[in-house]
Amino acid sequence: FYLYWLVLAAGYVVDLNEQKRRTALREEQLRTQLAQAELAALKQQVQPHFLFNSLNAISSLMREGATAKAIEAIALLSGLLRQLMANGGRQEIELRRELDYLQCYLAVEKLRFEERLLVEFDVGEDCLDASVPTLILQPLVENAIKHGIAQRRSAGRLRLSARRLGADRLQLAVFNDPAEGGRRSDAHDNHGIGLQATRARLERTYPDRHRLDCQLGGETGSTVT
Repeated sequence: FYLYWLVLAAGYVVDLNEQKRRTALREEQLRTQLAQAELAALKQQVQPHFLFNSLNAISSLMREGATAKAIEAIALLSGLLRQLMANGGRQEIELRRELDYLQCYLAVEKLRFEERLLVEFDVGEDCLDASVPTLILQPLVENAIKHGIAQRRSAGRLRLSARRLGADRLQLAVFNDPAEGGRRSDAHDNHGIGLQATRARLERTYPDRHRLDCQLGGETGSTVT
């Protein structure tokens, strides 16, 4: 009699633990699906913003009568969009591919600003295969051009650097020369959707394994790291 109740109680405990395990697994799956949905929404938020800014740059060329440059910019933008569509489902890509996207976008802006936009890359070979969130750099570069280079009469530098910090850390930094004419950014300037989306994507992708530092509006320029 006692053995019967002991076996019954043991079976009940095993069954209860299994139910708890299944519930915990299901909750973890739901959290993962929610995080993926939020990341996808953020990326979709960034892409139209990027497309709008690119088309705005092309329309500026058209207004200035630079038809040949506008046509070249449209061709560059078309190539970039094809690349993005080919990798549209990936939340992370290799840094070398992210830089390819960036080079394409900068080529469009270079047509617009010509010698006023000076671009420098300082990227270690050991960084190129590192995984980064898709289009993580592009909004930061957009902001650097919009709030720095576009506000200058003379040439301005935009510098992107990447380096390894130990075996499993990557540091990315986007620097731009300061604006001219009295317009300055500060830490309270959220720089629109770009910086907000970048912060939110990092928080969801690497909850406790990331840091975003913004030094904006200094006399020597702005840096986002």
